Amino acid sequence: MTSQTATRTAGLAGALRGWLPFVLLAVVLAVFPLVSSANVVNIGVYAMIYGLSAIGLSLLMGLAGQVSLGQAAFFAVGAYTHAILITRYDLQGVLAASIAVLVAMLVALVVGLPLLRLRGHFLALATLGLGIIVSVVVRELEITGGTSGIFGIPKPEINGRIYDSPAEFFWLLAPFVFIGLVLARNLVRGRTGRALSAVNDSEVAAECLGVNTFALRLRVFVLSAGYAGLAGVFYAYWLAVVSPEAAGFELSVQFLLMVVLGGLSTVWGAITGAAVVAVLDEGTRALLPRLLPGATGEVQLIGFGVVLVLLVVLLPGGLAQAWAMLTSRLRDRAGGGRAAGEVPTVAAGAPSGNQENAGARRKEGRTRTAATGGSQGENAPDPRFEELCRLADRFRAGDYHAVLGLSADAPAASLRSAYEALSERTHPDRFSGSSQAVRDLAAEVYRLVGEAYATLSDPRRLQERELERRQIE
Repeated sequence: MTSQTATRTAGLAGALRGWLPFVLLAVVLAVFPLVSSANVVNIGVYAMIYGLSAIGLSLLMGLAGQVSLGQAAFFAVGAYTHAILITRYDLQGVLAASIAVLVAMLVALVVGLPLLRLRGHFLALATLGLGIIVSVVVRELEITGGTSGIFGIPKPEINGRIYDSPAEFFWLLAPFVFIGLVLARNLVRGRTGRALSAVNDSEVAAECLGVNTFALRLRVFVLSAGYAGLAGVFYAYWLAVVSPEAAGFELSVQFLLMVVLGGLSTVWGAITGAAVVAVLDEGTRALLPRLLPGATGEVQLIGFGVVLVLLVVLLPGGLAQAWAMLTSRLRDRAGGGRAAGEVPTVAAGAPSGNQENAGARRKEGRTRTAATGGSQGENAPDPRFEELCRLADRFRAGDYHAVLGLSADAPAASLRSAYEALSERTHPDRFSGSSQAVRDLAAEVYRLVGEAYATLSDPRRLQERELERRQIE
């Protein structure tokens, strides 16, 4: 009973820590216009608009593992559709915005059916071509205003109040960005997110688990376009004009830079990257004429490309990786560092299946928890770490049916239900508030759960594993 209470308490503490960043974000969004000048708030508005589109691209690239260079195309579709409906057909703002988002998603659905059958750099080139097509179309059509674009878009009005100042527009935009971030985070942590992570890790393995990989990728592609379309609506509102630059390649590069700079591993990276890129954009515009007289926007694009290359080489995890490294060092310093002679960390996936190694990992987990400031000391081991150790040992020993609580002739439906229940129980996000040792082991067990299900679902793989076990014995 005590162990269950401790587990529930630890889980609640982890959930509260997971929502703490959203509380802090809400406070920052509410206070920012009050403590900043109009120019700074104006930069914040651009960061929020671009960040909304970057959240969608983060889901597509970071979660689904699909590289896209055409996010600006859907951004432009949303902006132009909204502008046309407002200026040419006098539709109400909310209705026009809703239709614009739906049109962007519909375009993504139509072009995604053939494009998402491509992989890797072929998909990147295809989305780049899509962006070029949209850019040419909006320049040539009369309804889009040609090269001049569409002017005279009125500011948003709600209950007779016009949101025309930077602070008011920032507060109008903030709830959409906040809700969009929460929805993206819930998607990542939900069943769909786990399926997409499996697709990203190994598409073949995910298909063996019964995941419709093409349908999942298409859904995320359409959802990403919806985020971009909504961002395009606010872009049109804020500038009161939409020009072909909204579909330009430079904007797609900026979206890509935002996601990579912030970190592909988290949706928070999109917002962080958007804020940093917005500041860099404004800073380079002010500095370039002084450093390089006569420099044009192409020079700024080259600068973004250089930053992107340096990030991929030096910091592939983006600012999220830098933050994780910083917090890890701070925790180590707070705990006094690793004591002399302490057992080193067992690497994830290290071959171990006997009780002696399990005992070593348990001892290490207790030491690491105490060293990182946790409440579990040498005499009070973390009950979740103990449970994860037992699961890891049984999985490595090949005791798949027993650990899933199934008989050898269990039907496929029971097997899948048991797999989903155990994968939910061992998902790494449930251990976000635990020590590093617990999080590392949770990630390893979660991988072993998927591997076990893939093996049990495939008779050929199951036979191969039995042969391997007999050869080892």
